[in-house]
Amino acid sequence: MNRFIYVSFFVCVLLTSCTRVSNEPVDPNGIAYRIPFLSDVTIDGSSDDWNNAGFNSRLFANHLGEFVPEWDLSARFSLAWNKEGLLVFADVWDDTICEADEGAPLFKADCIEMFIANRRNGTDAVQFVIAPGVDKKFSRLRIMRFDKRRSKELRKHDPELKTAAKGTENGYSLESLIPFNLLLIDPEQDPELAFQIYVNDKDNADQKNPHSVKWHHRHGADGFLSAYNRIVLSKEESLSQSISVKCNVIDEQLIRFYIIGDQEYIGKDVSISMGKENTREVVLQKKRDYASATVEAAYPADSTDHIAVISVNGKLADVINVEEAWRIYINTKAPNPWTQDIEQFERMDRENPPPQNAILFIGDSNIRLWTMLEEDMDGLTVINRGFGGSQSGDLPLYADRIIMPYRPKTIVIGSGNNDVNAGIATDITISNYHELIYMVHKALPETRMFLLSTKPSPGAPEKIPLKGALNPEIEKIAAQYDFVEYINVFDPLFDKDGHLSDDLYIYDRGHLNENGYAIWTPIIKEQLLNNEN
Repeated sequence: MNRFIYVSFFVCVLLTSCTRVSNEPVDPNGIAYRIPFLSDVTIDGSSDDWNNAGFNSRLFANHLGEFVPEWDLSARFSLAWNKEGLLVFADVWDDTICEADEGAPLFKADCIEMFIANRRNGTDAVQFVIAPGVDKKFSRLRIMRFDKRRSKELRKHDPELKTAAKGTENGYSLESLIPFNLLLIDPEQDPELAFQIYVNDKDNADQKNPHSVKWHHRHGADGFLSAYNRIVLSKEESLSQSISVKCNVIDEQLIRFYIIGDQEYIGKDVSISMGKENTREVVLQKKRDYASATVEAAYPADSTDHIAVISVNGKLADVINVEEAWRIYINTKAPNPWTQDIEQFERMDRENPPPQNAILFIGDSNIRLWTMLEEDMDGLTVINRGFGGSQSGDLPLYADRIIMPYRPKTIVIGSGNNDVNAGIATDITISNYHELIYMVHKALPETRMFLLSTKPSPGAPEKIPLKGALNPEIEKIAAQYDFVEYINVFDPLFDKDGHLSDDLYIYDRGHLNENGYAIWTPIIKEQLLNNEN
């Protein structure tokens, strides 16, 4: 079908009609949404036993501000809790149901993604991707789970997600109970946690990626625990949300807020303040099926003005740090694609400065996805700064920002895999390694470095010989310096017959799972301990 997508450039921040006025002190970490207690709920895909209770919100758009007409996709969700876990109910109006084929990633088609964490900017999280099983091709509900808990002790607690879905006249509904025991949450002692939800919509098999509407404004809940909303488990009733404010930074110079809500908000006043002297006001107007408005402001030069306080009719609606806003480049050249990841690391470092003289792991997603690195390297002080699908050339580019400030005594470098995947010439990869080693040694002459080999992946068998051929070159690089060593983590992943087991990899057959990292751990740790001694 022809789909009319209305685009503005912004990051999603949901507004609520809170009772606090906008000139009261605000928490720069954002509003903590109150989630009510609800007993006697049966997980059956129906909201009949919710009795219109719970914290209710509507999802309008994704982090880029793309939204579709109500007749194509409309999503609402409710949150509550009982002694067992967090209750979630989602009602999705979708004119065309198109779920993922068997064996394909569920998040590439119609589904709901839910993320729960011990706190915003916390340490442990679990992601669920749920295909409701209402497509005519699929009669069963399917679930993918991504475990981002860093502690093996936490992973010993593995209660199942309770979930059920039903097809409805207009789409489908889904109901879940996420057990608190996944994160060892005591609702009486630890009432605050963090949550994010996406509703993904695909209309036909030819559509490459689904449209996604999200609750928290920040993109990347699968990688950054800042992309969650704070929620507080309460025994009190809660308010509902039906307005969304989005905001993107354009060309590093302009902030554009876009406000959209139900028609009941037409004519309501909106105020957005950043600092004492920077306030923008607007009245919501009718636009198609919604109330909407756009507000623009210069990006604040003073970091103390990066907190935007948003109010509706004089009542505090939300608080957003515009440093976290998604960047859009229209009239200027976009920087390296990992710039926003690096900026996120820098924000984390300001809030929780990492230790000096530690062991720094840096590189591509094989490092980034090593969620239990700290526990696997027990006895060693480590920092994980793997980012995205980075290549060897990205490491010297960001060395001054995520290597030098830590002054690490040792650096473990895992790269080269994406160089092979991208067809980068071997001599360029070698040059990038030498550049990084030179930069680090010049700034930190006492720091030792370990170069990891590449990693074979059963999902890309044609790349295995190419990665294998790069490893002797990486080993030669290490041999040229008396402060650099090579670690072979390529060969140990093969069994005695020379095969790669899918049991070592996650769903994509490309990245390691807990079993795969269990093979890497003693190999790397032994060399690090020898270096310590």
